[in-house]
Amino acid sequence: MDDYGERKHFENAESFVEALDNFSIDFPTKLKDDKWYFRGQNDSNWHIQSSSSRNSNKNLLERIYREERDVLNTNPISSEKLERNIVRIFCEKVDEEGLLIPGYTTAFKNKYLPFSLELPGGYIQPNQNWSDPRYYDVIALAQHYGIPTRFIDFTKDPLYAAYFSTKRSGKTYIDRETDLVIYALMYSPSRKFGLPENNWNFISPVQALNPNLRKQKGVFFFNINDGNSGGFLDNDFSEYIIKIILPHSQIDSLLSILTEKGITYKHLFPEKDERKFRRVVSSIYSRWE
Repeated sequence: MDDYGERKHFENAESFVEALDNFSIDFPTKLKDDKWYFRGQNDSNWHIQSSSSRNSNKNLLERIYREERDVLNTNPISSEKLERNIVRIFCEKVDEEGLLIPGYTTAFKNKYLPFSLELPGGYIQPNQNWSDPRYYDVIALAQHYGIPTRFIDFTKDPLYAAYFSTKRSGKTYIDRETDLVIYALMYSPSRKFGLPENNWNFISPVQALNPNLRKQKGVFFFNINDGNSGGFLDNDFSEYIIKIILPHSQIDSLLSILTEKGITYKHLFPEKDERKFRRVVSSIYSRWE
């Protein structure tokens, strides 16, 4: 494929934004159901990796699991259990604050997020649960507010990805020796991607249930073997990805252009209870950090 799998470097924010504005014209898709999806990252050297598979987060999730459950043995704990445990904690804390969680009902809680993950009928078998759509909306919300999961955020809008590429941990981050990157991924449900078992999944949760996700035009990719395979999405999809790169020295100019276009924090995060959700997550981390 011409251009796919390549890097496009830009030296100034103006040409960078112009390229993103015209992306679908300059890079038409190949199949009828192909679509472009975009992810912004603050360092062009970073792979596309889920938050739950990063070593620092894996260690944190295991510590939380062991301390909360008084697990003293050193036997390995599956990534599925670690993720379900932290999502359960998130849901319980958010529910205690009286905040709405899409799809979170008593029946869902008892079956899919029991404290005892060994309950009959619960989520106990590795991998089989992560393709169950009944779990998507809950995980999407937890992921959105910084809970480590295997969901990887993308957006349908390249300029939104540009905004997120200026951030680390939600704050503008500038390192004059570094480049930011927009990953453009061409995806179609009719293609077979990644590993032979087709372990990568694409999901688009119900937008009406998540105001921020709707405004950000968000979608997710995830790998059912995440935490076990160690695969990077950009490696498995390499021939369908274009990397669009800009020096960090241009971040201030980039944010100025995006602001002129109405792309700001307030625009992308309209959830009225945004701060309450963030406080819940901060309280979870402060307990174990």
